[in-house]
Amino acid sequence: MTDAPDNARPTCPQPTCPHPIWRVAALAAALFVVSLGLRFVGIDQGLPHRGEPDTYIVQQAEALVLDGLTDRYRAGWKYPHLVATVVAAVPAEDIVRPPDGASLEEHERAATALHLRTRKVAAVLSALAAPATLLIALRFLPLAWAALAVLLVAASLPAACFSLQARPHGPVS
Repeated sequence: MTDAPDNARPTCPQPTCPHPIWRVAALAAALFVVSLGLRFVGIDQGLPHRGEPDTYIVQQAEALVLDGLTDRYRAGWKYPHLVATVVAAVPAEDIVRPPDGASLEEHERAATALHLRTRKVAAVLSALAAPATLLIALRFLPLAWAALAVLLVAASLPAACFSLQARPHGPVS
């Protein structure tokens, strides 16, 4: 027999997070920074002379920047729209052609601006996989195993190599 009165309501156990939220947030932020650091090394490699042979994302982003975000004639696009839409939505300097008589460096800077911006967006989207993996892994694994899973995602060489390119392969891999 229990000592509780007959009119007392039963209480449900409250879910508790086994890990302090500050520790999870700090780990996610640290791994995002490490992942982003690995992806930003050599981000401008080959520009402006040797970029990716298929610059569809850059062309899609340029069309969205120049024609506006409301002009969506995307049926013929070869790659998914996410990276190009994010590149077009990221506030950055306008695409301007250098004036007549500009130096070679100014022409090169203008030629690589959108390529570099696309590569940076792809690297950031790819690096976001690390904290997302941590949040998913913590639902099923202890903190040590979740951290190992995130480290494998953050330090993945294929993802790091693909995220240096102005293609959607980095954010997807």
